[in-house]
Amino acid sequence: MTVQLRASLALALIALIWGSTFVLVKRALEDCSVFLFLGLRFSIAAIALALTFRGRLRGSGRDYFAGFLTGLSLSAGYILQTVGLKSTTASKSGFLTGVYIVLVPLLAACVYRVVPGWREWLGIAMAATGMTLMTVDWDTISNWGGGTAGLALHQGDLLTLAGAVAFAVHLVMVGHYAGRVSVPVLSFTQIATSALVPLALLPALETPSVRWTPELLAVLAVTGLLATALVFVLQTWAQCHLSPARTALILALEPVFALVFGFAVAGERLTAVAGLGAGLILGGIVRVEMKPSREPAHPSI
Repeated sequence: MTVQLRASLALALIALIWGSTFVLVKRALEDCSVFLFLGLRFSIAAIALALTFRGRLRGSGRDYFAGFLTGLSLSAGYILQTVGLKSTTASKSGFLTGVYIVLVPLLAACVYRVVPGWREWLGIAMAATGMTLMTVDWDTISNWGGGTAGLALHQGDLLTLAGAVAFAVHLVMVGHYAGRVSVPVLSFTQIATSALVPLALLPALETPSVRWTPELLAVLAVTGLLATALVFVLQTWAQCHLSPARTALILALEPVFALVFGFAVAGERLTAVAGLGAGLILGGIVRVEMKPSREPAHPSI
């Protein structure tokens, strides 16, 4: 098994974890305010990484600065997405967040001066279309405002779209620094920064509220240790071997796993349109991953 294949499988595992914890986080926010939840989640992850990497967190100022910058973009993405969700629908939020799939190769092309090949663009287009089919509630689309006006962007939509931009920037930045700086330092510092930012903003932007229910404690443990600490170490390592564009494409599996998890555990409705969208996402990934061996790898992947 090649290192690129192992990295791809690691990203697929990340998508599985994120997709399976969506329902948990949604329920946890009923017991804890947004900024406090994010601060606690990332603080737990930062402590876990500090203990895991003890003795390996010696790095240069450049290493820590890289982690600080990537942490700023990561925390911005989570904050904008979560706050935006308060004033938009879940379907619209999912669709707008999925814009990062297209933004990542565009940003990477600007940074690295390498334009993805036609196979990569085809895979990205298929995944973006699949994301749209899976996340837009086609039965209630007319309620977005009526007719084409329903597609207009409002405050919550704009915040969510800004969050997608932040997530795209984060993926490109991690792709730039991975392999150039210490993975333990980069992983720990970006998570620690993502914990400090919401906690620092909390007094000015939110009246904190929390009910320490067993369910909330369980979700904080799962999201902090599994869906944050483990996930972002895996992502940082994987991006040492894969491009940001390919990373974004594989992470598009997240809504596919969310769909399967919601259907199997929460009893959510599995529509034919959603199934088609999941198929397109899988097809887009296979389009890139199963490139004929006789073809040279494109520089963008």
